[in-house]
This record gives sequence, structure tokens and C-alpha cells, in this order.
Amino acid sequence: MNKHEGCQRAFTHLSESWYGKACLSSGRTIDSVTMGFYHPDGGTTGEFSVHWENLAGRVTPKLEVFDDAWDALHEFRDVIAVLAKHDGQDIAPRDLCELLRDCGIVDRTQRVQP
Repeated sequence: MNKHEGCQRAFTHLSESWYGKACLSSGRTIDSVTMGFYHPDGGTTGEFSVHWENLAGRVTPKLEVFDDAWDALHEFRDVIAVLAKHDGQDIAPRDLCELLRDCGIVDRTQRVQP
């Protein structure tokens, strides 16, 4: 059985969310995009993030995935293949989000406070 069955591939862009400024104000992360599989009733069967940090004077993306989401990462291999074409290019957060939309990933960013 597919553990992601019934879930939607989606992402959120932290700096674009209504709560993003508060989350990003006190850490070394400049921005973050989280993607994975999300159930319609809530929750996730696996998610991972790309974080942008200052590294040697450049704002650089870094992939972060915990071991309970390795299968989710594997199911995003179409996205990884497209990212490979941008190897070493320090893709910007908005450009990553556009790439995700082009791959059919749904934008779940909450831009307005409920």
C-alpha cells in the first residue's frame, strides 16, 4: 500500500505566509519552502524543506529531510531532476516555488491570516 495514498503533493513558502515574518525573525534561515504529501483531513505522510542561509557571503539553498520522509523525497524525484539542472546556481525561493508549480505541486501557502 502507498503510504501517501489520498494525499496531495503540495508546498508552503514561509516568507510569503502571514506568519512568515515572525518565524524568520530570530534565526539563521532567511527563507524556507516546505513540500510533501498532505492529507485532506490534515497532517502529512512526509515532508521536507529547502532553507536559504548565508554561506560565504551568498544566500544559498540547503535541502533538509528527516529519515521519516525519505520516501516522500523519493516520490518528488521529478522535482529533484529539475533542480539538478540548476546545480550550483543558488536558486531563489520564488524561483523554486515557480518550478514546483510547473511540476504540478499545489501551493498551500496561507497568505492571509484565518
